[in-house]
Amino acid sequence: MLVLSRRPGESIIINKNIRMKVASGYRRDSGSVSLYVDQPGQIGRYWNIGLGENVAINDQVKIKVLAMGSEVRLGITAPREMGIWREELLPLSSETLREVAR
Repeated sequence: MLVLSRRPGESIIINKNIRMKVASGYRRDSGSVSLYVDQPGQIGRYWNIGLGENVAINDQVKIKVLAMGSEVRLGITAPREMGIWREELLPLSSETLREVAR
């Protein structure tokens, strides 16, 4: 499991074709965070996930919320051959990132 912290508005790119964005931080009223996931060939999807909960992005990628606060700590389980990057560190042009997000 890879553990990454993200703030609202920050994204993770998985396997160069899945973009996961922390849409909102911890919400006390619901006790959850909101994640937005965009994959090729699918309509983007929002998930509200509570602490300790898991969500399956697809058959190979699973996300678990490990901590919530001003940042969200996410545990990502995926095959080793899949690259996982914080979006700001990904060595792709902004044009390529827009294509990934579609």
